[in-house]
Amino acid sequence: MDYLCKNGKSTEARKIFDSMVKRGLKPDSTTYGTLLHGYATEGALVEMHDLLDLMMKKGMQLGHHIFNMIMGAYAKHNKVDEALLVFSKMRQQGLNPDIVNYGTVLDILCTAGRVDDALSQFNSLKSEGLAPNIVVFTTLIHGLCTCDKWDKVEELAFEMIDRGICLDTIFFNAIMGNLCKKGRVIEAKNLFDLMVRIGIEPNTNTYNTLIDGYCFDGKMDEAMKLLGVMVFNGVKPSDVTYNTIINGYSQNGRIEDGLTLLREMDGKGVNPGIVTYEMLLQGLFQAGRTVAAKELYLRMIKWDTV
Repeated sequence: MDYLCKNGKSTEARKIFDSMVKRGLKPDSTTYGTLLHGYATEGALVEMHDLLDLMMKKGMQLGHHIFNMIMGAYAKHNKVDEALLVFSKMRQQGLNPDIVNYGTVLDILCTAGRVDDALSQFNSLKSEGLAPNIVVFTTLIHGLCTCDKWDKVEELAFEMIDRGICLDTIFFNAIMGNLCKKGRVIEAKNLFDLMVRIGIEPNTNTYNTLIDGYCFDGKMDEAMKLLGVMVFNGVKPSDVTYNTIINGYSQNGRIEDGLTLLREMDGKGVNPGIVTYEMLLQGLFQAGRTVAAKELYLRMIKWDTV
């Protein structure tokens, strides 16, 4: 059964399961769990829930991981209410949710944009004596950022500090990166401002993350302004910083600005690499500027870049 379930053949595994029952054998919790996992992986949600109900009717002891797996399967298919129903069934079984279960529920609610419900669950877990960990805080803060609840974000940041949870650039960079990938660069900038306000210094990766977000969103002037802020604050731009902006210029049809930035790299002792030239060459060819592309290619050869 384990082999079948791991290879997307839960229907065949169920036939073996049913034949065991017909012969008078009693499948144990491991057997049930294997079949449940197979259904969850395949997205066979009806069969998964029916099997869960069968286990509950038989009075089987279900662990936290079983409920977590089922909630995750529902969440994968955007069935938020069904996932929450499973969460409530835990208590019906006399099983209090642990911090991992709550973390899953918070993630489901925040992903669905139901941050007020997520905050309610957050308060519930604390009232039950559970200590929120960095995963819980990260999930909730990310959700609050996407809904512009900045007062609450700041409140949670200070609560983390009070609880002795380390707030550092890695923490903020991760959330900012996720926001930028979803095109939410304004929210990422607000988080950047909060980071500075509570005394955490942005590093090169922080600036690069936000600059990349601006470039991805076509906000090239904002990207250049942030580059200026970066230099003013004594944070040295890397080749990644310049490449990100040059690529943004190329993708947004501002190839001349990209060439200007290339010259600036030279003046500041940052050596352009093959990636830098490739982005500019691509931009020049897209703009139909074949002569300029040839000149840049010859320059690249001259400086032994290839």
